[in-house]
Amino acid sequence: MGTIVNEPTGPTPGSGPDPESGDPVVVQLVIPGDPAFLRLARLAAADFGTRAGFTLEEIDDLRIAVDELCSAVMGYDKVDESMTLTYRNAGATVEIDGVLLCPDSWGLPPQTDLSRAIVSAVCDDHRMELGGGVRRFSLVKHGQQDG
Repeated sequence: MGTIVNEPTGPTPGSGPDPESGDPVVVQLVIPGDPAFLRLARLAAADFGTRAGFTLEEIDDLRIAVDELCSAVMGYDKVDESMTLTYRNAGATVEIDGVLLCPDSWGLPPQTDLSRAIVSAVCDDHRMELGGGVRRFSLVKHGQQDG
């Protein structure tokens, strides 16, 4: 099953950046390597978007981006390894990193042109990489407050 590890940096875990230090809140979510569990990744993304003060449209964009990138890294079939997602927010910015352990010989599953276009349209920055025994992605989404 999935595991949630909360690494609070402020006085109230998950409440946004610590007002005194400005440190971001960081949460790790570990889900099985099964696309059926990607809804957990989307729910956590929506929560972080809400905490960052995103509009409903920005929250939907974030959910779409994390779903597309998780699917691109994991593929559409079950794998034996778990995916670890790390969510960070500071101000009106959310960063999400996803890591799936795998042999480099697996390569990256093909990402369609449509998927790349969708992700580019709904987040401000993203990357997918393979190497060192992991498939990984990162994305950054800024809310309207960050310009």
